[in-house]
Parts: sequence; C-alpha cells; structure tokens
Amino acid sequence: MTENEKDDATELRKVQLDRARIELKLKERELQQKPRWWIQILSSSAFAAALVTAIVTIGFDWYSSEQAKRDSDKSILLGVIGQNNPYAIASKLRVFLDAGIIYDKARFGNAVRSLEDQLTQQIIRNILNASRDLPLDFGSTVAKPESLLKPLDLPTLEYFIRQDYPRNLLFQLFVDSVTVAEPGQTNGYRYAPPNNYGCNASDSKNRCLIDWMQLANLGGLTVEEKNFQNPTGASTGATTTTFSRFCFDPILAQDAQSSIAPAALATAISNIGLDFTTLSHSSPLACGSEAWTPQASSGMAQPDMPPLLIKFNDTVIVITMVPRSLHRVFDYLGLLLKVQSQNLKPSNTAYLSNDRPDVLEPPITVAIVPTPKNAEDCFVTTEYEKQSYCVPGNASTMKKIFAILADLLRLS
Repeated sequence: MTENEKDDATELRKVQLDRARIELKLKERELQQKPRWWIQILSSSAFAAALVTAIVTIGFDWYSSEQAKRDSDKSILLGVIGQNNPYAIASKLRVFLDAGIIYDKARFGNAVRSLEDQLTQQIIRNILNASRDLPLDFGSTVAKPESLLKPLDLPTLEYFIRQDYPRNLLFQLFVDSVTVAEPGQTNGYRYAPPNNYGCNASDSKNRCLIDWMQLANLGGLTVEEKNFQNPTGASTGATTTTFSRFCFDPILAQDAQSSIAPAALATAISNIGLDFTTLSHSSPLACGSEAWTPQASSGMAQPDMPPLLIKFNDTVIVITMVPRSLHRVFDYLGLLLKVQSQNLKPSNTAYLSNDRPDVLEPPITVAIVPTPKNAEDCFVTTEYEKQSYCVPGNASTMKKIFAILADLLRLS
C-alpha cells in the first residue's frame, strides 16, 4: 500500500467516525424527549448499531496502517483457500509471496513451506504405495478424484514443454504405449518390466519403445496450437476453437541432437530405420507448416494425442502415442521403483533381443531410498510403514518429477 493510499484510508475512517458520532448524538436527543429513555436506549437496535459502528471505527483508527496490511493478507488468503486444494493453495500463495504482494512474509512463507513439504511427502508416499501394488491415497486434496483417471492431453503436455522441462522426461512420463502402423504390419510397444521391456517380437526391424521415444526427442517433437473462429449469429458473436497437434521443431531438434555424440545419433537413426532428422524441415509435420488446416475438421472431436502421419519415400507410417492418466503416472513410477529396489530380472516370458541390451536400462531412475544417517542430504523425507525414506538432494531428475506431479495434481 502506497503512502497516498494510506492517507486516503485514514481520511475515510475519520469521516466514518464523525458520521457515527453525529448519528449517536441525534439518537440520544431523540430518546431524551421520551419517558424512561434509558429503557429505550437499552432496547434500541439502532443505537446499539451506532455504538458498535463508533467502536469499530475508533478501533480502525488505532492501528489503521497495520490492520490494512492484515486485511490485504486476509483477503488474499481467503481467496486462495477457496480452492479447497492444498496444491493450488501452496502454488498461488508462492506466486503472491514472490510478487511481494503479501506483507507478512515470515508467517505466510512458513505456511507455504509446510504445505509444499506435505505435498512432496504425499507424492513420495503414493509412489511407494504404487511400488507395493497398494491403492493411491490423496485424501481430500484432489477436488475431483475422477480427474486422476483422465488421459493427459496435448495442451497439458504443451504446458510443461513451455516451462522448459526436458521433453524426453515428459514423453517417458506421459506416454504409456506407442502403436505404429506401416505397410504390411502394425505393432505395439509398451514398457512394463519385468514382463515387457518395450520390444515387439513381430517387428521385423527389431524396434523397441525406446527407439520411438528417441524419435520424439531427437526429432524435436513438440505441440503447437491454432485458433479457429467459428462465425455465429450477430447477437452471440464469434466463438473460438483451439486445435492442438504434434509437430517437429527444428530448434528443439538441433538442441537435442547436439546433446549426444554423433555416433549415438547415427545409432538412433539406424535403430528406427528412418532419418527423422528431416522431419522438422521438409515435412508437413514441421511446426508452422501451412499444410495443417485444422478448420477442415472443426466439427470432429479431437483425440487426447492425435496420431502422427509420417511419409518417407512414398511410404506412410502412422504413429499413435497412447497417453497415461495421472494415476497411471504414479503406477509407472512405482513399477520402476519396484524393479530397481528389488533388482528384478526379466521374466521368462519377456521378449529380449540379443543385440538390444540397452532396453534393460531403466528410462528413469526413481531415487527413493532408506533415509541415511545424515538426513540433511535429502530433498524430502517421509515415514512409511515404520521406515524413513529419502529422495537424495542431488537427485535432480526426481526434483523435476516431483515438480511435474505437484503441478498435475494442482491442475486436476
């Protein structure tokens, strides 16, 4: 609050006080003209209201500046807790704190840190639940539990890509399986160890899920949107429909390809059997391509993740990515933790190619371990089934995963 605003607030309260005093005097004069005026005073709701107004106004004058700050903080808090969702509360209070809008930074800062700590502990406990095949438990913190089962869609993926989270990490978390249809064969790929490591025995080219994830990352796969105005009646005006699609971005592709050795890039191209490095330049799937005209299908429902139609040498390949729900993301992380902590070996029914040992490496290391003696080295700790667990402070990927999960829970 600026000095001018403080002066204006003080002046307004003085006016209110003067008005209350005048009303009090008038009521006293009116009652004095009637018999047994003390009974009239005691039973007069109007007089009581005037008295209360005077007391409250005087009270405001006593600590006007500090109370104005408290009122401002209170209004922010009431607006935020109306979300009835601690994920949203912590996130929005953090925004107000960072913007310097909240005055009592110490108390609110401690509250936000406490909420954020509870959120991270709840996330780690649910990953541990999933690793033991136990039900997830979010209590009342998720306003609509059914939203946990809704498949994640392209706008959600774009939201996280724009926040500069690693795309390869997002694809690993968001994509449950990939189906590839090409002339003569259609194959599905899903990573679910120890029974399935993402390879398909029917694939004549011996490709695995890891190869399609490489295509997405090294090819620069991202999301773009187009808005299409639907003309309507003069009284209602035009409405806007937003369309989303996968596309290949040349800058993202260059960044991803330059982050690995040339030999590794050549191996990735060889494994997939397609030179995906050209998709972001000379392809209808390049971001910003004028070949994309979504208004032509404006009357049709759009899938959560539309398929990619890739054309190579007059051969069309259709790649469909099946998204996970938020519930399935927790299940996936729990499965990875189970495999890593128990050192599970491939089952007898798992298909493994002799020349693809790389598929045995977990795509994500879920770093949740028993708490060491020096708990200060932990990013977060929690008690679970009479044992303390820790996410190591140097587990940078886990910190990103926790931030992604917290945002997904806030958005649910």
